[in-house]
Amino acid sequence: MLIPRARAWTVPTIALSICMLSSALHATEVYTYNGVHNDYPITITTTFETKNNQNIITAIVDTEKIQEKNTTILKNNRLEMMTQTTHNEVDSEYFHWTVQTHGKQTSIAFENTRYDEQFETSIQGSPISLQGLIYQLRNEPLNIDDVIKANIIVPWKTVLPIRFIVKEKHPFDIQGTPIPAIKISIEIDMVFGTLLPKSTLWVTEEKPHILLKQSGLNKTYTITSPPAPYKGLSNRAWLLLHGKGLD
Repeated sequence: MLIPRARAWTVPTIALSICMLSSALHATEVYTYNGVHNDYPITITTTFETKNNQNIITAIVDTEKIQEKNTTILKNNRLEMMTQTTHNEVDSEYFHWTVQTHGKQTSIAFENTRYDEQFETSIQGSPISLQGLIYQLRNEPLNIDDVIKANIIVPWKTVLPIRFIVKEKHPFDIQGTPIPAIKISIEIDMVFGTLLPKSTLWVTEEKPHILLKQSGLNKTYTITSPPAPYKGLSNRAWLLLHGKGLD
């Protein structure tokens, strides 16, 4: 059975070293990832901030050849606005991109900063950013073979139907710390989608499902240290905690 049940998302949000400040109305989490993009080393710092009924997700890459910042803002669990500025010498991409929702319509503005070209359009519906989608996973019930569907927007105005398929549960090792994790496959939700390149996510088994690793066609990155709840957890402690016993 490939799809025992499917859930459709119309909105969402992301999370990418561990700093956590919280109050009743304000919480901030920061996660750092190391990896490669087309064989070029990158570090991604993602900040997730909640305040005034908004979820603000900021993902930043700052290297010699790639500078990129994406900010996704959700309000009442719906995409309100997303902005992205990219200066990428590895892929020859140079642009500023804004997506904003207005009820059932979404406006898009795109500027090619290399050639000083501007484009604007609007589309029907409310797609979501990848950052938004990955964040939305944090509080979803994830069971093996679950399928979660959504529409994701990519530069400059393409909307892709995608599906998240929950594949398996397996410990994921970060600096010698075994973390109970869930493996999720991401593919295009079309007839030929299974034939196209896929991305894979690993997230913590416990809620909130924190992103541990993402791997795709041209990039892969992994969290730099165990999330706060798992810091210092030994293999022995993990086995006892999850009722596995010791030989």
